[in-house]
Amino acid sequence: MNKATQWRFELAQRIASAYAAIPAAEVVMIAGSTGRGTADRYSDIEIDVYYAAWPTLAERQAAVAACGGESAEFSTFAESEIELAESMFFNGFYVHTSTFLSQQMEQWVQRVTIDGDPDVEGQMRMNSVRNAVAVTGHEQARRWQQAAQAYPDALVERMLTDNLDFEQFYYLADMVVYRDDTLLLNKTLLQCATQILQALHGLNRVYLPTPDALKWMDETIGVLAIKPEQLGCRLRQMFRVDSAEAVAIMRSLIGETQTLIAQHLPQFDLSRFAASNAQIRQPFDKMP
Repeated sequence: MNKATQWRFELAQRIASAYAAIPAAEVVMIAGSTGRGTADRYSDIEIDVYYAAWPTLAERQAAVAACGGESAEFSTFAESEIELAESMFFNGFYVHTSTFLSQQMEQWVQRVTIDGDPDVEGQMRMNSVRNAVAVTGHEQARRWQQAAQAYPDALVERMLTDNLDFEQFYYLADMVVYRDDTLLLNKTLLQCATQILQALHGLNRVYLPTPDALKWMDETIGVLAIKPEQLGCRLRQMFRVDSAEAVAIMRSLIGETQTLIAQHLPQFDLSRFAASNAQIRQPFDKMP
């Protein structure tokens, strides 16, 4: 646990204990970078709470008051059908909670770890619970953490199928280089980088930590055993060089990712993407 995590973890324990006092709270966990032990000076605190039944607003307000939170905001079901959340400050330092019914977590466990549903929210919950630290409800938390160790073949198939079509990149590549169309190029490169990271999460059987897997890039890439060499460095470089070199880097990363998939998952049919990835925008210098 690094220095930035230490005081955040102490504060998180105090906050989590206040929520654990709510009668319906079954599992309370310290999540995010504080739970993982990797916080830095810009990190906030995330507390995950799983209830047997929804708490009252008075109970939520009491928990914030008990831990010393200030200027709290309380979400309502008008904003979300499955989640309630609190946002609070401690002398300007931000803390937020994500709270669900325990039965919702059970549904995610079934859909994601058994049925192979690629639902992003479900994957994020699996990733969060797998790396979080339980303050109360340890037995239930351990059961969820054990379930989150599984990563079904059906989900591998979906993560690869959903992320290996790079039609837009190949179609636009030569054009954006010719025009030096920086904004469109960077938008396209970012989309491709997102697809590569999501496909690699599937290949490595690692649940998505965020919707696009872009946050905490070095940490996110670091947990992937199978990946192109120097992936993080090359992604950074791609946004710091001229258009032609950036496109060349992305072409290489796509090709190497496909090669890794062919090596480690030879039964996956990569040929289905050949036609769409072969589409190139053609230049015309003379009237046809």
